[in-house]
Amino acid sequence: MEGKGGVPVTGRMKRLISVGSEVELAIIRSILDAEGIFYVVENEHFGSLFSGPLSYRYNEKTILVAPEDEERARELLRVMRLRPAS
Repeated sequence: MEGKGGVPVTGRMKRLISVGSEVELAIIRSILDAEGIFYVVENEHFGSLFSGPLSYRYNEKTILVAPEDEERARELLRVMRLRPAS
């Protein structure tokens, strides 16, 4: 997978936020999409494969952004009163 300018994503993305809710993930994705911020969602589909009881940590999805977009993405989450990763 490639990021902006064809730069490979692997190893250079920064953790923005981890969520356990599909609803919260959809909201954050729509915010980042609207602002043109490239992101990757780790564990996006795996959590939904597990048919047993849902566990927050087990079903958690992590959103990663490019280092150059990290500050702007964190500010957007603050404005929307979402909790960015520290």
